[in-house]
Formats: sequence, structure tokens, C-alpha cells
Amino acid sequence: MLMGDLNFVPGSTQYDLIAGTLSPNHGRLVRRDGLLDAWVVAGHNENDRVTVPAVADAVEGGLEIDTCLDYCFLTADLSDRVRSVRIDDTAAASDHQPVWIDMDIDDPAAPLSG
Repeated sequence: MLMGDLNFVPGSTQYDLIAGTLSPNHGRLVRRDGLLDAWVVAGHNENDRVTVPAVADAVEGGLEIDTCLDYCFLTADLSDRVRSVRIDDTAAASDHQPVWIDMDIDDPAAPLSG
């Protein structure tokens, strides 16, 4: 599992390197040894999230746009354990909103590999 503020947006070159390239005919092409975006595994559209809401830019005087820079990527063997993923848009401790992932981790019928 790889989580954190990764400073790239969905669909960027960096996102594609982790989650696989996007094919116009076949969707996201995930490598066998690649990582999956937990947000997408939970049933959300990869572009339908905001973890950094727009704020006034005091230096430039403009307005930044809503964006996503925070992720949880996981290996394919963990994907069936994902129950839900949500963004806490009420948290005020940072300029980024926390990403919460709910997973089954105690299921003895599905031991972790590795």
C-alpha cells in the first residue's frame, strides 16, 4: 500500500506510471505487478474527487482550482478487501483533505500474501 500527498493529479504521467496507462478503447491498463487506485477500486471515477479544495492564492491574487493530490494505491491482492474509500471534506487541520479507506484486514479466509 502506498498512501500520501503525491503531488500529481489523476491522469498525469506520474499517475499513469503507478496506476497504468489509459487506453481510449480499453480503459486503464493495469500491469500485473502494478498498483491499483483504492478510490477507483471502491467504485468511484478516478477524476471525481477533491483532496485539495480551491483557495485564494494570496501571492498571485488568483483562485486555485479544486484538485486531487492525495491517494491510496494498493496491490491487486488487497483490492478485494476494500470496502469503501471517502474523502473527509469537513477536516480543517490542513489544506489537504484526509482520504479514509475501510478495508477488511482480519478475514482469516483471505490471508495477506507476501
